[in-house]
Amino acid sequence: MQLITAELAQRLPAIGGARHQADPVVQVMFFYRDFFWRWYGIEYDGIDNFYGVISGDITGLGSFSLAKLQAMPCPNGRPLERDIYFKPCPLSELVEKLRWQP
Repeated sequence: MQLITAELAQRLPAIGGARHQADPVVQVMFFYRDFFWRWYGIEYDGIDNFYGVISGDITGLGSFSLAKLQAMPCPNGRPLERDIYFKPCPLSELVEKLRWQP
């Protein structure tokens, strides 16, 4: 699976490009099928690094690297995936869905 398509890369603002928006749009979600953590991208450096929501034992805003996620040992050896059914949404909507209080 292609984790970043050209169309997706164009939709994602550069790192720092959405931080001053009141309610930035979450554009993409990455996950492992056998692992409950999720990574939601809001901004992208165009190469490997994202800024967005990291949801697992705790949930918060932060940076993550696709290369580092792909190098992570994962149960059953399944690869990192992009949720092809994820619909971009405002951060406030994701916060509500995750029941997270930033």
